[in-house]
Amino acid sequence: MSCSSRPERGHRVTSNDCQVAVVGAGPAGLVAALSLHARGLRPQVLEARAPQEPVPGSRALFVHHESMSAIDSVSPGTGQRISDIGIMWSGRATWYAGRQVFGRRDGGAEYHGGGIAPYASLPQSRTVEILRQACDQLDIPIRMSTTVKGVRPGSDRVVIDTEAGPVHTEYVIAADGARSAVRKAVGIDLTGPRLDGYHVVVDVMPDSAEKRPTERILHYRVPDFGGRNLLVIPFAGGFQLDVQAKSQQEAKRLEDVAAWLPRVVPHVSMDEVTWVSTYRFSSVVADSMTDASGRVLLVGEAAHLFPPFGARGMNSAIADSDAAAAAVALDTRSGGTAGVARFASSRLPAARINAKAAARGFRVLHSNRRMRAMQWAAARASHLTQRAGQWLEDAPYSTSARAGGRY
Repeated sequence: MSCSSRPERGHRVTSNDCQVAVVGAGPAGLVAALSLHARGLRPQVLEARAPQEPVPGSRALFVHHESMSAIDSVSPGTGQRISDIGIMWSGRATWYAGRQVFGRRDGGAEYHGGGIAPYASLPQSRTVEILRQACDQLDIPIRMSTTVKGVRPGSDRVVIDTEAGPVHTEYVIAADGARSAVRKAVGIDLTGPRLDGYHVVVDVMPDSAEKRPTERILHYRVPDFGGRNLLVIPFAGGFQLDVQAKSQQEAKRLEDVAAWLPRVVPHVSMDEVTWVSTYRFSSVVADSMTDASGRVLLVGEAAHLFPPFGARGMNSAIADSDAAAAAVALDTRSGGTAGVARFASSRLPAARINAKAAARGFRVLHSNRRMRAMQWAAARASHLTQRAGQWLEDAPYSTSARAGGRY
């Protein structure tokens, strides 16, 4: 039985066909599928990866309260489960040149607020696992090992060409990441700069809870580490080290973690390092969140790429996906185009605002001479006024990029 209501003339309906196709089974795609299902539509998810192919690394690990609440609204209990499995930090600390200049408590394991926590820190793979289980419980089909080769939008349907044959659908939500095959197929470009700087990201999974830090620590100019900036970010089961590198060559050297790990976290061993990766961040946004037909909608990294500062990437992707599902549901019911038009006109400005804010955060850590002088002055003043230390703490994570209450 097909879930395609208007098959192409002469087309034999197959089980490949669907009412709405979601391309990509990461957080954005799975949230889109859950949101579509909650609105009475029948999605099908297409994913290029093989069923057992792992996605390494903690990646996007910080899930905001708003994101978990949005997930819970379309899949009751799922946002709460993310909250329960993730952790809150015991606090946040900021150091400059080996001296602490700011600190505050977050509550961490002492959080007893009930319901969804203010945020949750957990590996992206765990978030995906939870979302995938929610989709499975609803019998939302997820077709793995399905690579998109082309996309052909029409006035009232879209044909997706895959290695397994064509898929006919009324709408496509493209959640297939930074190298989005769907975005390329419909001719939408990403606009914006690649940023001049690299980061080496290391996951550590200690064999005991005593070796896991509970505070998120931001180090400016670590004295015995070449004056680099360093982030220590706890997540459920371990922690992430984010190390600034000034060039691609330096990043390559820093990938030899054994050469510097004992200086930074002497209490852990190389056996507890589970992932090392180098990033050169971009701050780019799609020229449009939809194609000319209004049948293809871009969400998440298919539509924008941000530096990670402020955790805008996955959280904005979740907001994109929920908004895209709402738009498709509205237009499916009405037969109009107002929903998709509203999606495009609201999410594109949000993406641009977030891109600018995340790039500002990047430039705080990859600072010019003026910014370095401001940081030095704030560190000197931090013992006189808490506001100076607070500025150093907040500078990479400005929350001014919120648009309409969501990222």
